[in-house]
Amino acid sequence: MVRSLIHGVEAIAKYDREALLANAPELPTAAGRVQALVRRLVPGIVLIGLGIVLPLLPILAGHAARADAVRWTLLVLGATSLLSASPEVSGRVSDVLGKALPFR
Repeated sequence: MVRSLIHGVEAIAKYDREALLANAPELPTAAGRVQALVRRLVPGIVLIGLGIVLPLLPILAGHAARADAVRWTLLVLGATSLLSASPEVSGRVSDVLGKALPFR
């Protein structure tokens, strides 16, 4: 690794672009970018969809407080998943919502 860094610095000093890019990773393809986007968006979309559908189920529809708690928890987690770059953020939001919303 150190050897690679030294060769990179030497290539920069010599203005040798070909030598500098010889060991560079390939650019991601369009298909790879689409796959990464889908992997990033699907969990959030599923959570938002569940937040809309689950409170309509008969087991939750009779309990307004539970239905609202489930709805808001899933909607906020889905939005957090879509908007944040880190899965840790979603976990933190989930912890806060778990304490704030009534599940009785």
